[in-house]
Amino acid sequence: MSHPVQPGAKKKRWPWWVRLLGWLSVPVLVMTAIAWVFMNRQAAQHTGGKESYQKDWQAKAQLEELKFSLWLARRSNGKYPSEKDGGLGSVVLRRHKDEDKEEIGEPEEVTEKLKDPWGRRFRYRFPGVHKKDSYDLYSLGADGIEDTEDDIKNW
Repeated sequence: MSHPVQPGAKKKRWPWWVRLLGWLSVPVLVMTAIAWVFMNRQAAQHTGGKESYQKDWQAKAQLEELKFSLWLARRSNGKYPSEKDGGLGSVVLRRHKDEDKEEIGEPEEVTEKLKDPWGRRFRYRFPGVHKKDSYDLYSLGADGIEDTEDDIKNW
């Protein structure tokens, strides 16, 4: 049960800095809401709108998946695959062979996994030009031109 305040008794007041924080929280919340709206509008305008922005993130996710596959290949073989070894395609899925051990090429599943969201194959170089002790793995991005701002890279 709470005790009633006696007439003439002082009310308990919060310290001045607690009261100030209460008043300051309102403008901070308003500014946060404005910043959130502004950033969402900017994200939607990112090089062609939401679709392009989603494709960028999809390409980054695919790149991370391929990097993990390359890491597993290095862990099991002791080195990253070279172009002679089949490059990136050999990592994602071994080349299929028929019963007579003749190569029938990369199946459609592998080809699709090696394509970026714009329908172009991811580029792989070992040894890398940008990462000399490792590999270069990248997508040409939306414009399809190498060494531009929209490229998705591992360096």
